[in-house]
Amino acid sequence: MNKKGVAQGQKAAIAPEHVAAIKVHLDTRGSTRDRCLFAVAVDSMLRGCDLVRLRVGDVMDGNGNIRESFSVVQGKVSSGQAKPVVCYLTPSTRTAVAAHVLGKHRSEPLFTGKGRQRPMSTAQVRNLLKGWVEVVGLDRSAHSAHSLRRTKASALYRATRDLELVRKALGHAYLSSTQHYLSVGQDEVANACLGMSM
Repeated sequence: MNKKGVAQGQKAAIAPEHVAAIKVHLDTRGSTRDRCLFAVAVDSMLRGCDLVRLRVGDVMDGNGNIRESFSVVQGKVSSGQAKPVVCYLTPSTRTAVAAHVLGKHRSEPLFTGKGRQRPMSTAQVRNLLKGWVEVVGLDRSAHSAHSLRRTKASALYRATRDLELVRKALGHAYLSSTQHYLSVGQDEVANACLGMSM
């Protein structure tokens, strides 16, 4: 807890069944922006500050096709280590993006507040996410916009047990950062390394 009594520390990833439930909820509401925002946030594993900087042209090529992948230089990486990270969009996410960007110009922000042309703020993304997790029965205090970044990274690690692969996907400079990020203990790292014969 901080001085204001707000819970701090790492925020929880969203389990696959809750990801599916949130998608159903957003489909029911009919908000193409929110459905696209959620899908792109999960797939891209970008921080909120990088997510709100995206433009339509980042995800759509000059022919109006939705890209399978795009590159982003992350804002919170120190300048000496700033290398583009490649984000991949699954077919279902590309469908959500296509519905959202219909009629938009490539120079426009991908995510704007309702009735506005300015990019959404990270606070807006956080508030939306807290509402979504609450709808599917999760504790809103245990989740933040960063939960979206952690969700696919955690699933990727569970599926592969490959920290280096997850490090690249997140754009971390150091493997130790990814280990800490995923709360992977040293014993788990040792077991993975000892069990991998070359």
